[in-house]
Amino acid sequence: MSNEKQTIEPFKFWAQKVLPLVYDDSVSYYEVLCKVVDYINQTLDNVDTLHTDVTELHKAYVQLQEYVNNYFDNLDVQNEINNKLDEMVIDGTLSNIINPLIPPAVSNWLNENVDPVGSAVIVDPTLTISGAAADAKVTGDNINDLKTDLNAL
Repeated sequence: MSNEKQTIEPFKFWAQKVLPLVYDDSVSYYEVLCKVVDYINQTLDNVDTLHTDVTELHKAYVQLQEYVNNYFDNLDVQNEINNKLDEMVIDGTLSNIINPLIPPAVSNWLNENVDPVGSAVIVDPTLTISGAAADAKVTGDNINDLKTDLNAL
């Protein structure tokens, strides 16, 4: 499509009127010619308007295409995911999704040993090395159960 606008001039004609060609209520050839020329000129105006509209539509399409291409090129997906997760944590949606998937033993341990405000693990000083192995086994079993539950979804 060319960027140069070609102007369409109105249709012009010339006719020599000498005597009326009809003497009744019918339309003369001259009157028919005037009506046809008027219709052609109106059509030319409409075509010019349509050309302008199509040109503007093409410009808008190019702008939209550039916006979409640049949007995905500059999109920081990790940042968007982090923002969404933060929002879900604040409004409680994430807890509603995760809590049904956590077995009760893990949920109880988390409630007792993790500070939700500071997100720090509270270390129980009564734990011993011998008890740590048993705790690790229980924790491993709970994690395996959680994996099984998540894979079943």
